[in-house]
Amino acid sequence: MSKALGIVIFRNDLRLHDNPVLTSALQQCARLLPVFIWDPRFFGEDKATWHFKFPRCHGRQKRFLLESIGDLKARLQSKQSDLILLQGDPLRVLRDQVLPLYKGDDVRLFMSAEYTYEENILVHQLRRHVPDVPLRVIHTSTMVPPHKLPCRIQEMPDVFSQFRTMVEKARRFDSAVVAPPVPEPTQLKPLPSQLPSSVDSILDGLETLPRQPAKSAFPWKGGETAALERMHSYFYGGNVRTYKQTRNGLVGTEYSTKFSPWLARGCLSARQIMHDLARYEDAKGGNESTYWVWFELLWRDYLKFVAMKFGNRLFFEGGIYDKQLEWHNDMAKFRKWCEGKTGVPFVDANMRELAATGWMSNRGRQNVASFLVRDLKIDWRLGAEWFESLLLDHDPASNYGNWLYVAGLGNDPREDRYFNMIKQAKDYDPHGEFVLQWLPELRGAVKNQALVHTPWLDPESTYPAPITKGRGWTTHSARKGDSHKANGNKNEKSKGYRSGRHGFTKSAREPGQAPITSFFTAT
Repeated sequence: MSKALGIVIFRNDLRLHDNPVLTSALQQCARLLPVFIWDPRFFGEDKATWHFKFPRCHGRQKRFLLESIGDLKARLQSKQSDLILLQGDPLRVLRDQVLPLYKGDDVRLFMSAEYTYEENILVHQLRRHVPDVPLRVIHTSTMVPPHKLPCRIQEMPDVFSQFRTMVEKARRFDSAVVAPPVPEPTQLKPLPSQLPSSVDSILDGLETLPRQPAKSAFPWKGGETAALERMHSYFYGGNVRTYKQTRNGLVGTEYSTKFSPWLARGCLSARQIMHDLARYEDAKGGNESTYWVWFELLWRDYLKFVAMKFGNRLFFEGGIYDKQLEWHNDMAKFRKWCEGKTGVPFVDANMRELAATGWMSNRGRQNVASFLVRDLKIDWRLGAEWFESLLLDHDPASNYGNWLYVAGLGNDPREDRYFNMIKQAKDYDPHGEFVLQWLPELRGAVKNQALVHTPWLDPESTYPAPITKGRGWTTHSARKGDSHKANGNKNEKSKGYRSGRHGFTKSAREPGQAPITSFFTAT
């Protein structure tokens, strides 16, 4: 065993279970120094998004992150180790404060791989400015690391359905082929005798940050402990068996897995989910719903690989193919969209839920994105950066990749991908339960409750008039809601599926539905 000191730089891998970075350090080193660096580029009070300067790490995002850091620190302490909290530019902190403490020692750095430009800056800086210190960067975020794909990243299909077919045929994502998750270590290597000063005051501001309201669809804390508890309860509480039917829900905690905030911070391993799901299928049997959870994880992986393939084009106005679209960019209308004051209740309710909780359903995200890009003709990047500012589960590859998808500028591009707000509202909120939850003023603003989704049709309505009306809205304005879609048909028979290791393998799109159904909230 080497006498080396392994410095593990935790970033978006805030967990002990299935953490190959931690495992590698434990295998190679006799001493272990776990650190987390509070990077002002991402978490500073005055830091803003790239183009439009919205605040980064909003209050609820910050709370979730601090809870996740605190939980990791406690879990490390339970194993006679600790998480040293540092603050400042990561390169300077490591080069000027940490490494000089161990001059002359065999020091090795370990960290997780990231997939987009800003997140990768530190890796390039360390290799350039601290070349004598070995650095190992390991993929920990995806079900399968890029080098295990059946093709090189640059040869990866640009259409997801082709990618899915390829990996299923190669069985690269089959739980029988993928390496099992790395167990959580029972014992950690000792800390070095000399430690950097830990800035534990970073955690002091936690209680001043906003808590989730009682009606939030995401009431959980950040951290690995809560993540593992949620995964177990979702699988073995039985909700996973109806996931495909309920995943388009809007109200409550159980319509989807709600794994995505923990996945984004690395509190939960995608590979762990996959293997626990396989164990569940072995014990209880698989079905369309268990397959669909895996399907959503595969879409999440795919977007990370897309980010690797196309680099900064993921953030270009014209998307990965540099297509030119004409934007109107009416900022007054954009502000109304942000505030949930568009006059379209289905849009407004979703945007107010986001502002109040940092969460929005998959169905909601697809609709408000379509409304912004298709109906208001506003640059998709404004919406993507607003989501970046507020979402608990913001992940650059997933967020920007999905916005490009809705805008028709990303993978599987279609210029006609359009969501009719009225049809969607009546399909997925037929009785107005969701909009009334987040827009209580609607109860008094519309005398005829059948018009909660179209209050402008009530001549006595006091709800604001819509800032625009989309194409085809009139067709659906008078019809009643469809509770079949909203609640899911749990007796629905399988259509277009064949039995497979993950329960079912999808062989065709659902009629009338986009091929990808997740805005990464399902996972």
